[in-house]
Amino acid sequence: MSSRALGRLVSMNGDRLITVRPTDVSRRGLGFIAREPLPHGGHFWLEIDEARLRVEVTHCHSHLGIENMYQCGVFTRDPDVDLEQVFAGLGLLEETLQVDGF
Repeated sequence: MSSRALGRLVSMNGDRLITVRPTDVSRRGLGFIAREPLPHGGHFWLEIDEARLRVEVTHCHSHLGIENMYQCGVFTRDPDVDLEQVFAGLGLLEETLQVDGF
C-alpha cells in the first residue's frame, strides 16, 4: 500500500473526523491504524483521496499494546463497491503490486 494512503473516517452527521492509516485492503474490507477506539458496528464515511464510501466498523483493538493506537477494520455493505478496486483506481496499490511482481 502506498505510503501516501492516509484516510479519514467522518461520522455520518459530519461532526467527528478521525485520521486513519490503511494497512490492508480486500474486496469488501479495510484494515487500518487509528489513534482512538471506534465502536463496533459504528457507521462512518471513509474518505481516501477522491473516494467517499459508507463503511461499518467490524472490530477495533489496542494495537500491539501501544497506548493510544488501535488496529481497526471496516467493511462496506454495498455489494457494488469493491474497496480493492477503489484503492487500485486511486493508484494506492501500485507499490504493493510492484513488490509482488504483478
